Amino acid sequence: MTEIFKMSLSHTFKKRTLLAFELCMVLLLITGLIAWNTARESSTSMSSIKQVHSLNHAYDALKNNLDKIERRQLAYFISKDVNVITQRDDFILSLAEQRQALHNLTDQDVTQHANVKKIETILDQRINVLIESERIFTKQGFAAAEPSFTKGSELGINFRQAIVDVERQLQENIQQQQSDELARISRIAIIIIILLVLIGLISAWIQRCIHQRLVEEFNLQELQQPLLNKGALQDAIFNSRNFSCIATDVHGIIQFFNVGAERMLGYQASEVVDKLSPAAISDPQEVIERARVLSAEMNVLITPGFEALVYKASRGIEDIYELTYIRKEGNRFPANVSVTALRDIDQKIIGYLLIGIDNSVRKQIEATQAITDQRLRDLQFYTRSLIESNIPRLVGVHS
Repeated sequence: MTEIFKMSLSHTFKKRTLLAFELCMVLLLITGLIAWNTARESSTSMSSIKQVHSLNHAYDALKNNLDKIERRQLAYFISKDVNVITQRDDFILSLAEQRQALHNLTDQDVTQHANVKKIETILDQRINVLIESERIFTKQGFAAAEPSFTKGSELGINFRQAIVDVERQLQENIQQQQSDELARISRIAIIIIILLVLIGLISAWIQRCIHQRLVEEFNLQELQQPLLNKGALQDAIFNSRNFSCIATDVHGIIQFFNVGAERMLGYQASEVVDKLSPAAISDPQEVIERARVLSAEMNVLITPGFEALVYKASRGIEDIYELTYIRKEGNRFPANVSVTALRDIDQKIIGYLLIGIDNSVRKQIEATQAITDQRLRDLQFYTRSLIESNIPRLVGVHS
């Protein structure tokens, strides 16, 4: 029984620690997934911020290039140096490369691509007015080109204002993304802290279970000291050839089959352990009848089989009954069977113990005694009848 108790402790401890370990693994997995998702979202956010900075740089380059073009145009108006116009034209040609860079940066963003188109429209108008004003100035002089100067100045202002508006929008986007990133990181940090706290609590629970296990082991060792004699008695019972000790799991499958059970029933333990139920070695008609009687007694339907053999014991009721066992070779013998439920430290049933005694000798003695008693009763009747029939003669002789 001590070994069974140890097995119960071990089973409960393993179940608790396994559950705690699984919870820790799940929480760690969740933490890892959150960290991975955070890294992925942060990478996306950083890429977006980097793209915004690239756009700002590209807009600044476009604006600086237009400034150079306008300065070269102004220098030409002052000096009428053709070389200056050549330099202006070179800067105009370089606008194509800068515009292509803007297109590449905004292809995946519909809003930003529309902004680029708007700025390009103003830029094209500005460049056309510059070229037109330079042509009029060359042919007709400053007075004729003055309206073009005024229009070009307005377009230049519109161009720079459009870029300022776009850059302000980009800056607001960056600030919003940074704010969202900070909020996301804060939420994730809180979730991870909560998960880590849960893991810490589970770890503390595991330590508590281990401590409780050690205490239970210590208490069991303390309990074993004064029970050495009882342990010897238990060993004697379990190893006795006069008692059949059969232990099952909660489902009724045999887990222990002692020497006495092997002798009485003719099976080896290896032939029945993890294979048979005690109902399989019992008279089936008696099991059916026992289920019927118990159903009527308990007012509940009891299925013929192992349930009928342990029903009372499973409910904490002492149960001793007579049952016919069937040996491996097929012959039968009567047995007195005592059934006990095996429970763990939480009082949960983990199996059943059936201890049986061969009742054949007692039955034979009872049969012999019955015959002797009947013969004695017959002799008494015959003697009484003989005496009663001879009473008149005996009375006459006496007279």
